[in-house]
Amino acid sequence: MSVRPAPGRLARLSGQDILFPTAGSDSEALLALPQLADVAGQHWLIVRGQGGRALLADTLCARGAQVSLAEVYQRVDGRPDWRLLDEGRRTPW
Repeated sequence: MSVRPAPGRLARLSGQDILFPTAGSDSEALLALPQLADVAGQHWLIVRGQGGRALLADTLCARGAQVSLAEVYQRVDGRPDWRLLDEGRRTPW
């Protein structure tokens, strides 16, 4: 399962079928899928960013699943530092 469709499309390239919500792209939308209503006794691995939200893991645990977390990436601020770009324009090549 995936929160967003892009990872699902990538997984299909390797022959995996990934389910993702069509109404929303967050943990709430994923948890609303009927396939996640009865997860008691299932083992789940959640791959997420460092310090990601706890809602999905907490809810799956509350529904009786055993959950492991893998924090495999870190989100960073994607805004450009315009000051550095301006300094680069002043530097002769």
